[in-house]
Amino acid sequence: MEEQNKEYVERLNKQPNKYDNVEREILSSNYSSEINSELFRLKLLTEETIQDIENNLRGLDWDGQRGQWIQTREPLLNNEGINAIMTNIVKPVVNKEVLQSNLDEEYIQRMAIQFEDNLADTLFANFSKFGLKSKQNMNNIVDWVGNIVYCTLRRAYAGGERKSMSSHEVREVLSSQPQRNKGIIGGFFNK
Repeated sequence: MEEQNKEYVERLNKQPNKYDNVEREILSSNYSSEINSELFRLKLLTEETIQDIENNLRGLDWDGQRGQWIQTREPLLNNEGINAIMTNIVKPVVNKEVLQSNLDEEYIQRMAIQFEDNLADTLFANFSKFGLKSKQNMNNIVDWVGNIVYCTLRRAYAGGERKSMSSHEVREVLSSQPQRNKGIIGGFFNK
């Protein structure tokens, strides 16, 4: 199964890793509004979560010394299984529209349970077709992908992600306003 990932890994390693440069840009920035804008943009990204899930299914880990993705273990599913799970199950739930929602605890719980049920049903129905080796592998996939998705859904609890970004925008606008020197008493007599 390692051969199935060879093309994927080569393509992945040829892509510029957009997350590496972002940290350097933020650290080298002299303007807090640029830092805030970049952090704001990064909060909306779901691609990293999606890619982490896919890479784990493929048995890939980042090797910081080599600066590339490497095959460290056997993939949990074949290409057909990974593509089906990512396209039909993960991506419809892990997206910025869901993160920007205002979800209550009960709805998040129902979404997480429905997600795990859909994932388990899909894996079970296609056990051989997706190249699953054991029921334990199937359970492990459902557990850890389900946990990641649940944590992602929690970002939308009570509109938390949206509120966080709204307060960020207000802070950014306020911080960009010029400050007047109001003297010792705070400009009380300047009115």
